[in-house]
Amino acid sequence: MNKRKLNLIIIIWFGISALSFFAIAFYCSQYQFLKTTGFYFTGIDKYEIGEIKARGFNKQHQPVRQLLCLEQYRTMDKYIYDDWRWDFKYYDLIDSIHLIIPDKLLPKVEKVWYKYDKTVTCLSKEELFNTWPHKQFENDIYFFIPNNLKQKNSFLDGVLCMIYMKGSLFRTIRYAMVFLTFIGIFLIFFRFFSTIKMTGKYILTGTKNVFSKHRRFFNRLFSFLLGILFTLLILEVTLRIAGYLHNQKNIEKQYKKDVKTKDVIICVGDSFTESIGSTDGNDYPSQLERIINKDTSRHYTVLNFGRSGKNTAQIALEVPVYIKNYKPCLIVFMAGSANYWNYWGYEDKAAVAPLRFVTFFKLLLQNLKYKRYENVFKPEEYIIRRDEYLRSLKNITFKETPLLKSIRTHDYDIIDACLDSCQKNKCLIEKDLFYLTLFASLSGKAEYYDSLLVNKQDMSNQMKFYLLLSGRNKNLNSIKISDFPSKYQAVYYYMKERQKTKFDENVLQNCLRLSPYFEDAYFQLYNLGHHNILLPEDYNQRCFSVIDTINFYKYLFGMESRSHGFENVNIEENLEGSLGTKKIDQWVARDIENIIDICKTNGIDVVLMNYPLQHNTTLFYSVNNVLKETAEKHHIPFVNNGKIFDNIKIDRDSYFISDGHCSDKGYQLISENFYKVMSANHLLDSTYKKNDE
Repeated sequence: MNKRKLNLIIIIWFGISALSFFAIAFYCSQYQFLKTTGFYFTGIDKYEIGEIKARGFNKQHQPVRQLLCLEQYRTMDKYIYDDWRWDFKYYDLIDSIHLIIPDKLLPKVEKVWYKYDKTVTCLSKEELFNTWPHKQFENDIYFFIPNNLKQKNSFLDGVLCMIYMKGSLFRTIRYAMVFLTFIGIFLIFFRFFSTIKMTGKYILTGTKNVFSKHRRFFNRLFSFLLGILFTLLILEVTLRIAGYLHNQKNIEKQYKKDVKTKDVIICVGDSFTESIGSTDGNDYPSQLERIINKDTSRHYTVLNFGRSGKNTAQIALEVPVYIKNYKPCLIVFMAGSANYWNYWGYEDKAAVAPLRFVTFFKLLLQNLKYKRYENVFKPEEYIIRRDEYLRSLKNITFKETPLLKSIRTHDYDIIDACLDSCQKNKCLIEKDLFYLTLFASLSGKAEYYDSLLVNKQDMSNQMKFYLLLSGRNKNLNSIKISDFPSKYQAVYYYMKERQKTKFDENVLQNCLRLSPYFEDAYFQLYNLGHHNILLPEDYNQRCFSVIDTINFYKYLFGMESRSHGFENVNIEENLEGSLGTKKIDQWVARDIENIIDICKTNGIDVVLMNYPLQHNTTLFYSVNNVLKETAEKHHIPFVNNGKIFDNIKIDRDSYFISDGHCSDKGYQLISENFYKVMSANHLLDSTYKKNDE
């Protein structure tokens, strides 16, 4: 064929393909809601959340998709994740959304979170009524997304929609695009076949000439590489034999010895261990503690170190610290589901990764690299310190003044009556005034008691700092943040930055220059990618956390319940990319085996549990199999929650809340069955069993 004609065909072919691609992507980008959209609610009973519907419609006003409507059981607003879980994500051609709330449920709604992709908008019931267009149809109220919340999608969003959208039409389009591309590549190959052939022949001839000319050098290089390979083979065999002998003589022997020094059981995991969906004191570790201590004369303490979103890599980092601090007799592990969307700590293990000499050299290099960084910031220790402080609050005693007692009722009528009484008797002290203003701020009524501050000049530095921080310093115009000590300045800049969606690195660095003992600033700097941050030598003696301070006052004001929630540390999540299920399964298994080895080395028993399933989703089905297979492989006691909950036939939904977490009843079943496994495997000292007395 004439080359000019073939060139013209190739240009026309790729022109048609590109034009089709751009046209379809542009058409998709014109829709308002391409990416994952849904709603979270508070105040709605778990049995009634299913009555709230959200429907997506295309440009022809045809229903396209039922959107997510979930309960918000997290203790803080920030637990509405920055991104959707991968198994929730979708792309679809949705141009309008109807949120349908039965009028009988509307009075119960407290807050609504509207979430489009990574954008979250929180609304009170009043704001929903005032800012969202709505109409009454029979017994339902239809809310429509206002124009200011509608999204203008980019061309790239249209491309992603075309690539990821499900449905036979778009699947056919993708196949057609692949076919067009393949034909185009074939035409290019056909057009330049002679050139490609000549280039390949030239490279092959040149390579042969180089080898012939330098044959002696390449023979020596081959011998050298063969020697290295043989040396590594000998090293691998030696390390495997040494490892086997070490396990037989030391680890297994130590595992069988009773070296536990405390009656402490530690539960590690994600939101199921944290027990999202349970009421106060009914998380599964708390229920387990009550069951154990009811049946034994020795008192056991069961600690809950579960945190929503935590994956196995983060848990593996923390377990050695738990062991060092608490010397537990047993560690309970139920985790792995978060790994399927939180990729923090993931390493793509190459084919050589299982080789012992690879691990040996990695450890050697790591030791040499970080030898001078022994006193560096460790995020796992920071998180554990926050959990330990929360636990220590239960043992704090304080003098309860009449006004503080009224504050702890959370009833503003009672507080106002007590305040009037204190003012009449002239016994209102500044500490009470500070408590009043701080409580009002923490409970969402920041300026409720500001009238008490009018013309008041004789304030302590603590009160002045708080009013300056909250921006309510109308009577303190002469006071500047530079007038306060450097520690106060660091907290001020940190708290101002905390109100933004992302911390600024320069602000955090400035906070640490002002106060090098500020734990929260180190943690946020670590999350921005600054690892191996050197700490002052006296850091452990002088470090402080503003989160601990907030939690202290929340506890002081009786705000420790789930409805208010303590201030929690965000678990760092890596939501970028997408990993195949097989790779994640292997990653979860490696981390679990690592944790098992750590526990065995320290003579600590381990129990694995898999997840209770409300629905047989792919996500939990896969990780449940990994947990079960790992337990069988290492002969570890195993609690098969998946099977136990599958066997429930009557009133099954009462064991769960709408988002798939357990209710109090579900967590009770987990703790009861776990106790049965403990007893069957003699994990409790039978000397202290009450039944044997």
